[in-house]
Amino acid sequence: MKMSAQVRERFDRAAYWMSMASRHWNISMSLSFTALVSAIEALTDRGVDHCLDCPDCKKSVKHESPGATERFRGFLEQYSAGALDKPRLNKVYALRSGILHGSSLITLDYDLAHGWDPPWWNERELHADLWRVANAALRNWLRSFSDPASAVPN
Repeated sequence: MKMSAQVRERFDRAAYWMSMASRHWNISMSLSFTALVSAIEALTDRGVDHCLDCPDCKKSVKHESPGATERFRGFLEQYSAGALDKPRLNKVYALRSGILHGSSLITLDYDLAHGWDPPWWNERELHADLWRVANAALRNWLRSFSDPASAVPN
C-alpha cells in the first residue's frame, strides 16, 4: 500500500490514540473517549483559516472552516456511513464536545454506581458505539489508499 510520509504520520498518530483508548478505558472512560475522538481527528484534513470581525467584541478573530466538530462529523459520515443512526451520532458529538471543552465527564468517572440500571450505562454504550465506529472508520480510511472503491462499505 502506497502512502506518503505525511499520510503515514497521520495514521501512526491515529493508531497511537487508539492504543491510548484501549489502555485507559478502565481508568477513565472520559479519557478513553477523547482518545477515540483524537484518533479520528488525526485523520481529518484541516479547515481553511480566515479572520472574522466579531459583532460582539468588535475584534478580528481567527476562524477555521470547517471547524473540528464538522470535520469529525464528515469523517464519520464518509468512512463509517450507516454504522450509527443520526440521533446516536448526535449523542456521540454532544458527549465529545462536552468532554473536550471541559464542561462534562462521562458519569462513570464521577462515581461508580451499583444496581440494575446504573446512571452511567448509556454513556458506556456511547463509548462502545464510538469504539466500533472509530475502528471501522480508520480501517475504511486506510483501505482508501489501496482501493478507493472499498473506502466506504456498501
